[in-house]
Amino acid sequence: MRTPPGIGFNPGRMDTWRMLVHLPSFIKLYTRLWIDALSDFLIPLGWVDDAAVLTAALWTFVKLCPRRVVQEHVEIIDEGG
Repeated sequence: MRTPPGIGFNPGRMDTWRMLVHLPSFIKLYTRLWIDALSDFLIPLGWVDDAAVLTAALWTFVKLCPRRVVQEHVEIIDEGG
């Protein structure tokens, strides 16, 4: 697995020393993600940004699929399948 640019570590191949060095960053990341998830449950407005990202991802997926394949599946769905 290649490390994406800007991350600076490879979780699958991290020795103990490097993990300890990066521990503060892991803790920050965990707390930020936890707060984001918590706000989604407490504030329904938080669901709007998640819904927008999901919608954009699904739209992009359909646009990247071959047009012929998408059309075939749309026809099957229209026929009740």
